[in-house]
Amino acid sequence: MTNPDGAGDVKTAVDEVMHVVNMVLEHHIAPPTGQQMVVDVIRHVYQKAQLQMPPDMPQLISRRSLEQVPDFLNDTLEEVARRSSQPFQPLVRESLTDMVSNLPGGARITAVRKHTVNEQIASNRYVGTGIALRMSSTDHRPTITHVVPRGPMELAGGEKGDLIIEVNGISTKGKMLSEVVEMIRGPDGSEITFVVHQPDQPPRTLTFQRGVINFPSLSKPELLQLPGPKLIGYMKIKRISAALVHELRQAEKTLLEQDVDGIVLDFRMVHGADLHQSLLLANALLDGGEIGQVRSRSGSRGYQAEREALFAKLPIAIIVDRHTSGTAEWVAAALQDHKRALIVGAKTAGHGYGDSTFPIPDTDRMLTISTSELLRADGISLVGTGKPTNILTLVRRTPDGRRQKVLPRNGKRIPYPPGPIVPNKRIEEESTADIKTKAAEILLKEFKKTKPTAD
Repeated sequence: MTNPDGAGDVKTAVDEVMHVVNMVLEHHIAPPTGQQMVVDVIRHVYQKAQLQMPPDMPQLISRRSLEQVPDFLNDTLEEVARRSSQPFQPLVRESLTDMVSNLPGGARITAVRKHTVNEQIASNRYVGTGIALRMSSTDHRPTITHVVPRGPMELAGGEKGDLIIEVNGISTKGKMLSEVVEMIRGPDGSEITFVVHQPDQPPRTLTFQRGVINFPSLSKPELLQLPGPKLIGYMKIKRISAALVHELRQAEKTLLEQDVDGIVLDFRMVHGADLHQSLLLANALLDGGEIGQVRSRSGSRGYQAEREALFAKLPIAIIVDRHTSGTAEWVAAALQDHKRALIVGAKTAGHGYGDSTFPIPDTDRMLTISTSELLRADGISLVGTGKPTNILTLVRRTPDGRRQKVLPRNGKRIPYPPGPIVPNKRIEEESTADIKTKAAEILLKEFKKTKPTAD
């Protein structure tokens, strides 16, 4: 069947694919070949178009130089466009997204607007109304599922469960959720009017101004009462952001006033990406010493922590799991290496990469890829290989980027192999009703034996 999209759409698709391929080759810390990436895109295109890819396609591309690949890709995509009944542009864009997700460290392509929103949230500069939405299955209109405390919507009288009937006089009936979200967005200080109602209640009109929404990076401190009696302060880190250290300082004052005996920080489900913000966090929790190293394509660099750590006189436990990744792993590894904290929970993700984001030329999209490798202070990588490590053949990266064999120390095993962080004490989450209490119990038990010392 002939696809209605023209040759211009094919050329646009080829240009976008090759822009992404070249950006990966230029910036990624461990890129595959350009030909491999193009083959992967084509494979996904054929699968999504429900067509059979020629079996010799990988060989045909591998024989060509990267300069020759765009013409071959153009011919291939033109054939797919002619034979497929599916919209062509989304087909290629989805295939390109699938390709980058398979890169070492994973990668993602996002719309510029979404990337901007993510950056605003990370830096506590997001402007909006302070609500989360979903589509009602019965009324087919957006329903408020969450209202941010002290946000513009809550202050105007909006409530969880409100059905949104109109936004600025425009009915939401029949509109997609993404369309309603676009209707709601606007600059700081701009006015917006909602017509909402709760089930079986009359409509209400709410008029207010959009404003900056504060998304806390840290949960409110909790006090865990243990036998003794002992008090342990518990906090869940929601994201590593520019505001996190400030929030930790405020929490420190609160917990010290309660005369707590230790601190549990929950790093589960935390993916760190911003190196600078993660450095601030590590610097705030360590009492001096080397945080770790970052290896980029230009070489390796070590980072040092300053003295005067938060919670300096208290033992700390950090809960991790298989979703703890990126620079969150790097911070946890630094605290483990310096014996500043006891790591408990489950093995981490082994996603020891630092990310960078670049605009894709001639598009409204951004590419986020792994541009650095995160190393412990002694040069051991946090990137998981997925294979058992032979302790006799470990290598490390020297400050100038060279590979250097690491031998066992005094005939003993190296404490921390490459890849995911192995907890000092494992907690099987599925068999633990309250993992934070279990972590607090382990913390007190271990620090009765030996108190950690900062370097």
